[in-house]
Amino acid sequence: MLNGPSLVELTNLCSIQDSLIEQLDDRLNIYKKFFGSIKAQLLNFCNEQGEVLGSILSTVAEQQSFHSSAVDVNVGKVVEEIRDILEKKFCAIQLLFERRHAGEKNDEEYWQEESGKTIAESNQRLREIDKLFNSEIDLLRERFDQISRQLAKSEAQVDALDKERTVVLQEADVCRRFYESNEIQLTNELRKCREELANLTAENYKLNCSLNSVNSEFERRCRLCDTQLETFKENLSMAIGEKEKLQNQLSTVHTRAHQMNLQLNEALLKSKQLEKEKAHLENEISVAVVNLKTQLQQAKILFEQEKNFEISQLRRTLIAQQSLIARIRDEYKLLARRYNKLRRKEHFTK
Repeated sequence: MLNGPSLVELTNLCSIQDSLIEQLDDRLNIYKKFFGSIKAQLLNFCNEQGEVLGSILSTVAEQQSFHSSAVDVNVGKVVEEIRDILEKKFCAIQLLFERRHAGEKNDEEYWQEESGKTIAESNQRLREIDKLFNSEIDLLRERFDQISRQLAKSEAQVDALDKERTVVLQEADVCRRFYESNEIQLTNELRKCREELANLTAENYKLNCSLNSVNSEFERRCRLCDTQLETFKENLSMAIGEKEKLQNQLSTVHTRAHQMNLQLNEALLKSKQLEKEKAHLENEISVAVVNLKTQLQQAKILFEQEKNFEISQLRRTLIAQQSLIARIRDEYKLLARRYNKLRRKEHFTK
């Protein structure tokens, strides 16, 4: 017989695989939506940070600040333009001071000192703004690196889920191919098993009927033997009653013989005849008793023989049933071992 799972188990396994595939598809769609939202948020964040960077640069330009040359080439160009603007404004401020303070302080050394102080203060402010801008850039880069790592981790999880989904789909395809290739054979084996079960059920019913008939026949014969035994007992009791009656008669004869002792000589021949009849009757009674005992013993022997014959037949029937049950158990154990072996093979293939 085929060593494999049943049709119902294969159907349940396919349905479980389909539900698992649907769950994986749902999870994959959820992750795709999640990653799409993350990408959209990242784009919005980049756009917002670009706007913030533009506003910072415009603020620096409006405040006449100095930008560091460690940024990229485009930012360097902006910084140089800011420097030009600052130099022009410093020149304009110098002209204003010259116009306001024309007199004693309008000499070259004074204005060089004032110009140096103004440039030093402006450079100090620009360095502070540059540090603030660099810290903001570092913070933005750190946040971007965190989002990049989270995105890489999410992509790795998506790849793992894709691999798991591929493995599950392959297992489902293997189960479907196995089911499709063995469906007819499994159906035939199932039909054969049902036919064998029906045959065994019918045979068991026949054996039960035979056993019931044998039991009824045995009970009938037991009742018949009991009836015969009761008849023998009644006959024996009747014979015993007759014997007692004869004994009573004999005692009466003895009494009469004693009474007729005076007539003994006259009745001697009659007495001898009576004694002969007595002996004859006693012999007949003893023979009858022996015959009754012999018949009773024969009846017991016949009853024992019939009982032993019926018991031997019942034992043979019981042995046949036990051998049939043992053979069915062996076939069931063989089917269980084959089924367990196939289950282990399927577990290893998973």
